[in-house]
Amino acid sequence: DWAASAGGGRTSSSRFLTFTKNVTAASSLFSFQAVAGSDYEPVTGKVATMMDGQDTTNLTVSILTDSLPEVDEKFSIHLLRVDLLNASATPQNQPTIAQPSRAVVTIAMNGDAFGVFLIYSTSPNATKSGAYLEVQEEARSSVLLVIERRGGSLGQVTVEWRVRG
Repeated sequence: DWAASAGGGRTSSSRFLTFTKNVTAASSLFSFQAVAGSDYEPVTGKVATMMDGQDTTNLTVSILTDSLPEVDEKFSIHLLRVDLLNASATPQNQPTIAQPSRAVVTIAMNGDAFGVFLIYSTSPNATKSGAYLEVQEEARSSVLLVIERRGGSLGQVTVEWRVRG
């Protein structure tokens, strides 16, 4: 959510816009912690069963897609407890959890999180989607071009530019 406020000088030719971004939304975009329900399907109280003689079993955590550009985000999966189901054992022979008992999943940066940049003219005289502009040589004339950031809007950036003849 962006809010714009306009201000200006005493002449009609001076004007500026100040943009303020919703700080809560920005901080969640810059967070490195994945969020259950937003980035991955929430999982609680799951149990994986391994049959007698079985070495491995699989678990699944569904990754959710969204339209927000984001940086890498992480979540972890922890083994909490192991219970012996169809046999009995003395306390010292109970199954135990070894290390590593945690796996970290990284959801990679998506959606051109930092943006894709274009330059063009919004003049009604511009052609080729604003990429070409023909102007007359006149005293005190100038050309206004727009640098647009598409895709993501994370991070403060500088865009270097130059004029080439």
